[in-house]
Formats: sequence, C-alpha cells, structure tokens
Amino acid sequence: MAPDYSRSRIKTLIETGAVSINGVIIKEPKKKIAMDMNIEIALPAMMDAQPQPENIPLDIIYEDEHLVVINKPIGLVVHPGAGNTTGTLVNALLYHCGASLSGIGGVKRPGIVHRLDKDTSGVMVV
Repeated sequence: MAPDYSRSRIKTLIETGAVSINGVIIKEPKKKIAMDMNIEIALPAMMDAQPQPENIPLDIIYEDEHLVVINKPIGLVVHPGAGNTTGTLVNALLYHCGASLSGIGGVKRPGIVHRLDKDTSGVMVV
C-alpha cells in the first residue's frame, strides 16, 4: 500500500487521524481492510530537517578539537524527531560546538550512533 513508509509511521498517521477509509477518518490501527476500500492518507507538511542550536546545559566529561564526551541524563532525547523537534542533545551540540560540529553529507545533523533512548542515561562520545 505505501512501501516507502514503515508500519510504525502508518500506525502513527492512523492514530493522528490522517487516514480515511471510504471517506471516514479512522483512528484504530487494527481496522481490517478489503480490496474494494478507498484508502486515503493525508501526509502532514514536511518540516525543516535542519535542527537549530539551543543553549541547553551539557554535562561534558571530556572535550578536545576532535570529540566531546558527554554524560547524557535521563529524559534528554538525542535526535530531533516527531514529538521532539527541540530540546535535544543535537540542538545542544549545535549550540555548544558551533561551526566545528561535523555532519553527514554536508548537513549539520551529527551522525550519533547510540543505544541511549530518552529514558536511559550514559556516556556518549560525539
């Protein structure tokens, strides 16, 4: 149906009322569908993928011209995303590191590889 979208993305679209079947908005992801149903998805407007610098305090353990070692607290989201467009570690790093922060493909979106979700604390090397 929508091969470019993950199941979790489609589920979110359904739960937020962006999907209709035969003209009726559905909000239940477990709704059974049939071949004769007309399914419409109203995709939200694209948001700017460029995170903005924010003055968010960081617990810096070590820093030099190549890397920053940070103690990430519980509650801090790493990358901006749906529901967390600001107040993230990336926003704080953009403010703290300024022009010295490298990115991916020329975009200042640090490729932080980690397994520390919002509710997990730990040391991160950036």
